[in-house]
Amino acid sequence: MNGVNAGSATMSGRVHAVQKSFSRCFCGSFVLQVSTGLEAFVQSTLSINAASDGPTTVARLDSTYEGLDVQTAKVRLEEFGPNVLSHKSRATWWWILWNAFFHPFNMILLVLAAISGATSDMSTLSIMVAMVVLSVGLRFWQELTSTQAASKLSELVQCRSTVMRRRNSSEPGSEMEINQKDVVPGYIVVLSSGDLIPGDVRLLTSKDMFVSQSSLTGECMPVEKQAELMEEKGTPLLELRNICLMGTNVLSGSGTAVVLSTGDKTYISTISSVLSQRAPVNAFQQGVRRVSYLLICFMLAMVPIVIVLSGLTTKHWGSSLLFGISVAVGLTPEMLPMIVNANLARGAKAMASKKCIVKRLDAIQNLGAMDILCTDKTGTLTNDHVVMIQYLDCHEASSLRVLQFAYLNAFFQTGLKNLLDKAIIEFGDSAVDLGMSNYATLKWEKIDEIPFDFERRRLSVILEEKGPGHDPSNDKKRIMVTKGALEEMLNACSWVQESDDESSLTLLTDDKRTQLLTVGEKLNIDGLRVLVVATKILPLKGFEDFSGISNRKLEFAESDMVFQGFLAFLDPPKDSAKDALRVLAQKSVQVKVMTGDTLAVAVKVCRDVGIPTEHVVTGPELLLMEKEEFNATVLQATILAKLTPTQKLDVIQALKVEAHTVGFLGDGINDAPALKGADVGISVDTATSVAKDAADIILLQKDLNVLVDGVHRGRITHGNSIKYIKMAASSNFGNVFSILVASAWLPFDPMRPIHILTQNLLYDISQISIPWDKMDAHFTDVPHQWSAKGIGMFMVCMGPISSIFDITTFLTMWYYYGCQTDARASEFQTAWFIEGLLTQTLVIHMLRTERIPFIQDIAAPPVLILTTIIVGIGIAIPWTPIGKAEHMTHLPASYFGFVALFVLSYCILVQFVKFLYIRKFKSWL
Repeated sequence: MNGVNAGSATMSGRVHAVQKSFSRCFCGSFVLQVSTGLEAFVQSTLSINAASDGPTTVARLDSTYEGLDVQTAKVRLEEFGPNVLSHKSRATWWWILWNAFFHPFNMILLVLAAISGATSDMSTLSIMVAMVVLSVGLRFWQELTSTQAASKLSELVQCRSTVMRRRNSSEPGSEMEINQKDVVPGYIVVLSSGDLIPGDVRLLTSKDMFVSQSSLTGECMPVEKQAELMEEKGTPLLELRNICLMGTNVLSGSGTAVVLSTGDKTYISTISSVLSQRAPVNAFQQGVRRVSYLLICFMLAMVPIVIVLSGLTTKHWGSSLLFGISVAVGLTPEMLPMIVNANLARGAKAMASKKCIVKRLDAIQNLGAMDILCTDKTGTLTNDHVVMIQYLDCHEASSLRVLQFAYLNAFFQTGLKNLLDKAIIEFGDSAVDLGMSNYATLKWEKIDEIPFDFERRRLSVILEEKGPGHDPSNDKKRIMVTKGALEEMLNACSWVQESDDESSLTLLTDDKRTQLLTVGEKLNIDGLRVLVVATKILPLKGFEDFSGISNRKLEFAESDMVFQGFLAFLDPPKDSAKDALRVLAQKSVQVKVMTGDTLAVAVKVCRDVGIPTEHVVTGPELLLMEKEEFNATVLQATILAKLTPTQKLDVIQALKVEAHTVGFLGDGINDAPALKGADVGISVDTATSVAKDAADIILLQKDLNVLVDGVHRGRITHGNSIKYIKMAASSNFGNVFSILVASAWLPFDPMRPIHILTQNLLYDISQISIPWDKMDAHFTDVPHQWSAKGIGMFMVCMGPISSIFDITTFLTMWYYYGCQTDARASEFQTAWFIEGLLTQTLVIHMLRTERIPFIQDIAAPPVLILTTIIVGIGIAIPWTPIGKAEHMTHLPASYFGFVALFVLSYCILVQFVKFLYIRKFKSWL
């Protein structure tokens, strides 16, 4: 800590002192005991800076209020490294290789190889080692390329931070946006509503700044931050009011701060319980696990039975043990993680080509399963370019006074400027003859502001008139200018400005209020968004500062105001929205519009783009409902207007309770809770940092057509994953019966252990191409939920079919070819190896589609090519050195006639059972 406290020490010295302290903490893996020591160090460092004033803290970091120069920032980035947490960094190649190697099934193969080596069976030893190398290599290659692809896609979505930066040490600083990964200690960051805090920072200035710390504390209530405070040592870290921590975000207000620490040197990196938390396991992941556990249970139940039966019939207990272990390996889909990951990675790359970036790979499955999409209307259904077209007084006449007050509010507010603020400023600046910019800057100066929040639904700025000649001795006027939603603004008004004459005030009576509401509703019905502007003259004393303002004082300040007029904005519907909504409806995705705007505007826009408007509800109406009524209402409603951020999340959760897979498309600060709560959170590249951080999928273009492509690709990915799982489950289930019959009947093993392993590996290789396969067109037209029951039924119905032809092969070899003794066991084993591999490989084409393969539907070229190669290898392998090493033998030519008949009969029977299955259960995959 001495390095941190020494004001005269160089920054390099401080950096090395900090790094040395951290190096004692970061040794090996990230564990709780290590985090505890690191947490104490970080808390001590932050407490010291919280107890210091701003200038002292900035000087301690060898920085200035003008920010860092380019060269200094570059040096510090090299010293501190990128501003990312270790748990979010891309896995290294050697870690992926270790995970690919250290797998239970590879360990079993190595144990089998060791036993083979101990018995001097060197050929089997070398084949098993080669299988391990091939298995590890395939999985390593797939996961490495998947990781690299996911990382490249994630880099397309950047969270940006605004910093003060100088070109060199002699020039003044200016605001500049940089990638958050490039933020280093000493940077001065500019913070406003919607920003993520890019590191642990000490505030230098703040204005009505409220921060959400829910990512660290779980508390949903915002915390006010105040730069001017100097905290006492010993104050709990999460209660330091002048410190903001990485991972939190600004809800409202603005400020500047100096960055104290970044990356793994921040407080959030010390909370192992937070970092170790993973996203909740979705239905697909649970289903994959259940199927895997089911097959493992089959394996565990089968192995003892097979070993005992084989030992009793063959009297060779040693070989029976090896056979039983090989059966265990053969019955387990060890390629399942690789196939699923490769499928998701391919889906992510395909979606990226459609301007849809996947941040979390397993979100693709949920996107395909999504049957309800909740979305805001602005930018999604509309053009996302708001234009102000009217500025009306209480008599519905255009009024320059109303425009001036609206411009002052939008121009001077320092929070996140939304589309309406930008529209006001653009309109004022474009009307050169009105001189709005000069009017604002020359006549007025801002004293304070009260930022927007989603409860008050309004924003106020407090301005003071500069007076003639800008002479401070002249009389001044202090005024509050407020703009906000119609009803909330009328609730704060007591007077109405009838004309430009300041004395022309009339009382806001109930009749007048009704009249004004009618005007606003009429504008809404025309599809215009409406804001109200109001003012209030303030005394020069008593309202100098609204920092830390209490609710009571706030209510008093924003009350008894004077209604000035209406602002009307047009955001016309997108031409492409109607077609996109039609396609989503065809794909059985119901669209619900959730907006904070008024109901009339939402209804007008939805009617224009073809969304049904019969069932609508507003946020205030939902507040009055009990839980059951609430759930039923939101399930039926297509338009939900005037919602608060909390209500958006409540709606999402209510829909999920009704067994729907819910997607949410949003881009604002108020959308973050709903984005996290949805099954799949979708945002856009132009969204606030908070929204992008909470989302699973980022659209590079805010267009429903982009999302339509994503849904289609998600369903293809989901379908191809289901293909492999159902194929593996049914194939292994059928093998259970075949092996039990063979073990109980034959005086020798039906296949050598090495045969089972080779057959299993070749079958797995034949399925590697499944991620490149296509889906039946009608499959992608409807969402598909994961169904463990469906997997089980498919396995029971389709699995035993292969056993019929396995047993037919046994009978043929036993009775027709007379393979009834140990001397002819190799011939029997080779015959079943070929028949089993051919039926398992060719059945891929039977199971991948509900149509008739090769006639009504042909698989994608990669599937055709790979399965053909594997079939060829299966037939040829007895004539190769590998076959000789595995003790295979040449088969009579007549046997291949039987095999052709068996395979053809097998395909016909599978197609017939498939027809009955679809007729019974109304679905296939």
